[in-house]
Amino acid sequence: MVVINDIELLMRLGRHRILDYILSQCKVAISAVRLSDYSFSIRKEIEKYTGVNVQYVDDKFHTWHIDKRRYLSMSDLSSIYIAMASASTLLVSGEDIYLPVTAKMCGVVCLQFDDFIIATIKDEKTIQLYNLIKVA
Repeated sequence: MVVINDIELLMRLGRHRILDYILSQCKVAISAVRLSDYSFSIRKEIEKYTGVNVQYVDDKFHTWHIDKRRYLSMSDLSSIYIAMASASTLLVSGEDIYLPVTAKMCGVVCLQFDDFIIATIKDEKTIQLYNLIKVA
């Protein structure tokens, strides 16, 4: 399973049907805390993808995150926590500077979204489409 932290990119992947292919290849999860940072319309759009599992943090999260809030938001930390609790890979975007560092300190495997797409999607045209929509 992979945990996606970039909700906007996830939404664009869904709009262009790339998410359907990803869901056919692996399980995808997102943090409910991360999703709550977005508007109602974005949350509704993401929730229509039934293959995307919205994960909630447990009671231990509230004590776990205390010493890790230096550079990351609660929603970023919740994505790390969800990946850690489920022994999943955390997908991060290029602009996530501190997220991979903290995730590695917590024993969470991080993978750049670009590397994941190249490894998962074998169709060159779909990879080119991904490269266009990720910068949109």
